[in-house]
Amino acid sequence: MARRMRRMTLQDLAQRMDTSASTVLRMEDGNPGTALHTFLRALHVLGRLEEIVKVMALDQDALGLELT
Repeated sequence: MARRMRRMTLQDLAQRMDTSASTVLRMEDGNPGTALHTFLRALHVLGRLEEIVKVMALDQDALGLELT
């Protein structure tokens, strides 16, 4: 959805991620074999990586903080 909202073609995103269009298609289809770094590169290219960094921050881990 983010790619389409930015009016990027599948090929555009693949090129900017330095990967193949078929890899991007598998990622968008939710293929469980898609590597995590592929998702992270896509988020970076789409300008959404910072949101993941915020979610992964230790101060956002309520269970982890409770267990400590």
